[in-house]
Amino acid sequence: MLISCDVRAFQSALSLNFSLIVEQVEILEKDTPVQALEKLNSIEDQLSKLTLNERVKFYTLQSSLYANLARFQLSLNAATQGLKLSSELSSPSIHIAELSYSKGFATESLGNLELALQDYKNGLEVARSLDDKKMIAEGLSNLGAIYYLTERYDLSIVVLNDALMIANQVGDEELQGSINSELGNLYSNIGQDDKSMQFLQRSYQHYKNSSRTFSAVWVLSNIATAHYNNEEYDSAIRIYNKVIAEADDVVNNPFFYGVYTGLALSYIYKEEKEPEVAYRYFKMAEQYVDYNGNKDMPVTYLLDKAIILKNLQRYDEALESIFEAGRLMSEQAQPKDSNYYLMVRLKADIYYVLGQYEKAYRFKSESVDHRVEKLKAADIEAVEELRLRYESKQADLHKKILEQKRSLNNAELAEANKQAKAQQFYLMMSGVVALIFVWLLSTLVRGQKKLRRVTHLDDLTGLVNRHRLLKQGQRYFSRAKQQHSSLVALMIDIDNFKEINDQLGHQIGDEILKKIAMLGKRLLKRIDIFGRFSAEEFIIFLPESDTKQAMDIAVQLKEKIERYQWQLSSEDNVSISIGFASFDEKQHLDLEALIKNAEKMLYRAKNQGGNCICG
Repeated sequence: MLISCDVRAFQSALSLNFSLIVEQVEILEKDTPVQALEKLNSIEDQLSKLTLNERVKFYTLQSSLYANLARFQLSLNAATQGLKLSSELSSPSIHIAELSYSKGFATESLGNLELALQDYKNGLEVARSLDDKKMIAEGLSNLGAIYYLTERYDLSIVVLNDALMIANQVGDEELQGSINSELGNLYSNIGQDDKSMQFLQRSYQHYKNSSRTFSAVWVLSNIATAHYNNEEYDSAIRIYNKVIAEADDVVNNPFFYGVYTGLALSYIYKEEKEPEVAYRYFKMAEQYVDYNGNKDMPVTYLLDKAIILKNLQRYDEALESIFEAGRLMSEQAQPKDSNYYLMVRLKADIYYVLGQYEKAYRFKSESVDHRVEKLKAADIEAVEELRLRYESKQADLHKKILEQKRSLNNAELAEANKQAKAQQFYLMMSGVVALIFVWLLSTLVRGQKKLRRVTHLDDLTGLVNRHRLLKQGQRYFSRAKQQHSSLVALMIDIDNFKEINDQLGHQIGDEILKKIAMLGKRLLKRIDIFGRFSAEEFIIFLPESDTKQAMDIAVQLKEKIERYQWQLSSEDNVSISIGFASFDEKQHLDLEALIKNAEKMLYRAKNQGGNCICG
């Protein structure tokens, strides 16, 4: 009897000690995950003395810490062991959801996205059965990440915004940081860099507020990468250096590889290139190449190396690196599309510089065809519509929270809940009316400037507006100049448009503008950009079309408009004139010069009587 009591006393004392260790580990995890893992692993040989629930908690923490340190196979092993123990629990535990999420993240990081998706769904199902709002939001965030990684952007934007609404209701800063970070990554993937930057900055602030130093530094590196993707290379360099200064206690090889590679590429592409500096930073990045079971890492490293070598004009070495990357990709069941696209484009660029134009053309065509097929799968307009819808929901939710805070004052929470139920219909209707009022007022007072900034669209035609057109054109121009690639500008003007407006009215003129926009969009690839430049002038930028391909598009557009049955109350048909200009490094020092050349050709076409193309 005494022996039995002593055993129970010992186990009770150990249980208390485990609770203390968990508390210490969770504090250390915020800033120094390495020390947290060492602290946790120091009791691994005593697991048999812990209760079942404590052992499950141990593996939950261990899997999370291994993931933070990018030791994904060990993270997967710990999560799998924890889930095996969880099956012995008498009732569902939130640890099952946590372990499923950890297992999913490790599996995702090791390259199996579909299996990770199933793990996330399993965890979310448990979280929902327990009605744990925080874990539900985390599960939705995990699903959203998988969806944008597999280019299911419509699903991603739905579940990530649902997750954000729950996180805002819960008021958990760390969770808000995580979900805002995923939204930033989503919008980066669909090319909305300004929106991506907003979410990443919010994420960084949430993590700082919750003292999650490790996570904040990680997001800061994503902000630097967003600057890099937006071709703001000096800003990227500044923030990457800030990341290095703040990441003293971060021990994560993929993290530092990404930071130093980002620095190297920023020095490659900035206006005043410094390839030798870039090479030094890439040599520093090589120290952190850690495959650790990630099948994409060797390919990523080889392609990054090829970019650096290409810019150092070490073309033979660059090609060797590219061919090795291609060999590794051929062994993968599902190679990453972005890696494949980059590999083909690098081949085309190098063969062009080497004067092997036939090979360069073949690989350039292959890269364009591949990119077009992938972009067809992404309905960006549908994604934008969803984004606006969920932003409206966020505004509605924010208003309700403010209303509730004003009405609650110092009342007890239980009484407040009763009042909230009684006023549910009123709040719902007033929230909807207020939301509509806010949007209308914003439209009237601000002249739709905010909405245009979000959508980048011209109100009448649905094409990109002049601001967005010139911004994207500048990006394409810079790329063509750096990579010695093609860029064609078509400037289009409607013949006798003033007379059409005077004789038939502006309503008919507007319909003609909209129809020309529709006919033009049908001819273009997604990478091409078609925008309204002025009242009746349009510009098309064709970044990956040679002169012949661009001329074919111009001819088709002119003929489509000429043959279209306009059904106007006039015998005259609608026609257009087109000015055609191809980028020439010596002739066009900036985008303005290219546009002026196209405009000059347009005037020549007009002077020849219109309804023709000059270039």
